[in-house]
Amino acid sequence: MVNRNVVGFVNISDVLEHLGYSEDEQDEILDAGFSNVTWGDAVYTLIGNKFALHCLHAGNVYLDNPLAEDAINMRYWEVVGQDDYINMETYR
Repeated sequence: MVNRNVVGFVNISDVLEHLGYSEDEQDEILDAGFSNVTWGDAVYTLIGNKFALHCLHAGNVYLDNPLAEDAINMRYWEVVGQDDYINMETYR
């Protein structure tokens, strides 16, 4: 018997744009905050939404003008559902 699961996901590019980061800031966040995630060779690379939020916070601290933690949380959950995953394969 084959088990099939349907999952929801949000593209990381959509999340970063919704948070209002510039392209340079997006690059910095992905390099610094998501350094422990490997992606780039698949159609989908899904990571958990809470883990992705943690990575966003980790990368945000390296910015010249970081967003407040509460602002990140509020904006993040505006576009990411509690059961959604984050697809890393959509970043430029």
